[in-house]
Amino acid sequence: MAAHRHRRQSLIFVGDDVTDEDGFNALGEGDLGIKVGAGQTAAHFRIDAPADLPELLEYLVELRS
Repeated sequence: MAAHRHRRQSLIFVGDDVTDEDGFNALGEGDLGIKVGAGQTAAHFRIDAPADLPELLEYLVELRS
């Protein structure tokens, strides 16, 4: 199986646990960190519940169009 490499424009990282904070902290400029739920976070954005994620992703797709 051949490996494919793609240039990424930005990365989206979504997490709901304290173990995800390393991921948020590793994001670079232009990347998007989204915390799901309450609690302190290094993410720049937050949604209330996992059920909100599809709507957010649809919105981000619309922004790219």
